[in-house]
Amino acid sequence: DLRMSRGLGDVYKRQKYINRFNLEMEKDGCCGNTRKYYLKTLRAVMNRAIKEHEASSKTYPFGKNGFEIGCLEEETEKRYLQPKDLELLKNSPQTNFVLERARMLFLFSYYCYGMSFVDMAKLTTENIVVSEGIEHIVYKREKTKNVKNMKPLIIPVTPALKDILEWFKQNISLVGKYLLPIITKDYDGEQLYDHIRTRYQRLNNNLKNCLLYTSD
Repeated sequence: DLRMSRGLGDVYKRQKYINRFNLEMEKDGCCGNTRKYYLKTLRAVMNRAIKEHEASSKTYPFGKNGFEIGCLEEETEKRYLQPKDLELLKNSPQTNFVLERARMLFLFSYYCYGMSFVDMAKLTTENIVVSEGIEHIVYKREKTKNVKNMKPLIIPVTPALKDILEWFKQNISLVGKYLLPIITKDYDGEQLYDHIRTRYQRLNNNLKNCLLYTSD
């Protein structure tokens, strides 16, 4: 069938374009996670075009039998604070509100045994569960929440955590039921992913500034 062969040709052309785009980014020194980020954005644009009938799903270059974005994901090298820097952050309240907010978010993660930023971002009041008169944060990691029989993580709300949560309530207008001031707009899907990623980058920059000011 001529139409089918043309359709297959269009699919191959788009896959070839995606492969070339990925290769050029790799040549420019982009790591797998960075290439994944840009290709997810491109995929979101194509998904929207298909949804609005501006493009055909028949020539979709991603997903089954197409380019697998997930294969680009790389394990990020763990980076640790020096003990002296950790103590500085713990014991040096900031007069600058933005930096103090960043410090509080870092300490929340620290007291929650290194909870990831994306897991922190999605915590809501529904994740606070009272058991035997003690409050706990109960949640499943975003990375593994859909794994069969994966049990939730349970973290007791210590006095230090309670103080941090109270600080956020008193000083910041939180969105919806979110526990922390990370997600600030009513996004979902790709927009939410991009929003959290941007907030994470800002947090890292602000934490560096915290260390600069506290080490003077």
